[in-house]
Amino acid sequence: MAAKLKDSAEKLKMSKRDVVAVMKLLVVDQKGTPSKTYNFYVWNATDNHLQLLKEDSCFAIFNVYPKITGDLNSGVKTTFESKPNIKYESDLFKRKLITIEDLFSWNISSHLDEFDTVGIIVQLFVENATQEIWLCDTSARLLLIKISEGPSTCLLLDGLKRGQLISVCNLTYRGTSNELLVSKASANQLTIFSSYPKYKQLQNGLDDLKNKLPKKIDDLLKDCDNRIDKFKHRNSTSIFDESDEDVTLTSSKITSTDVALSLIDFDKFT
Repeated sequence: MAAKLKDSAEKLKMSKRDVVAVMKLLVVDQKGTPSKTYNFYVWNATDNHLQLLKEDSCFAIFNVYPKITGDLNSGVKTTFESKPNIKYESDLFKRKLITIEDLFSWNISSHLDEFDTVGIIVQLFVENATQEIWLCDTSARLLLIKISEGPSTCLLLDGLKRGQLISVCNLTYRGTSNELLVSKASANQLTIFSSYPKYKQLQNGLDDLKNKLPKKIDDLLKDCDNRIDKFKHRNSTSIFDESDEDVTLTSSKITSTDVALSLIDFDKFT
């Protein structure tokens, strides 16, 4: 018995865990219901997938494996055929600039709670496990962006500085306090901070923000500092529900069964 236990223990030590790259896409059915989105997991994603599967592009996808949850998986036989002549006409999911001012009257019932914005950096806080950055507009409205990971796993704020004009892509809306003129958002590995955004509407937003900058920007930043201090001294849980922090990348609903299915050539059994 002791020998069997020892042998089993040795086998456990020798066991290896396979790690594969997974590319997560948010897709809509061009031929079905264009207002409904689906999570599509591309297993063993390669550089070719990154180059091919661009935002706003249309594809015919063959050999897709649906999950009971409604998500979609790729397999070893999944292929993508580009359809450059087909355009997604709906404006539901197209990128648009949501200014910090817009957040206070934004339609929260929109199909996606993600948004892109521009602002002036007021404060940055970087700790081992969490990070946050405060942005403002020229009217001292504030946007607090929280990152529930440290810089070792999610390096987003490196090189940013106070007073810098910045654009931000892929933020998740988390609430607004009209009383304090503070909105809140969360960021993750998909978020992009840039002073030179590739999207025209964001560059136009930065240009407009620059044209509206007050001559004494230090006074604007100090005013924002004072209001941030007041905000921090209040019980933020009475305004924002922290329970809905973004856990998209922490729990992507991918199971060991998904991994196994992604490696099976189902065509052999048909």
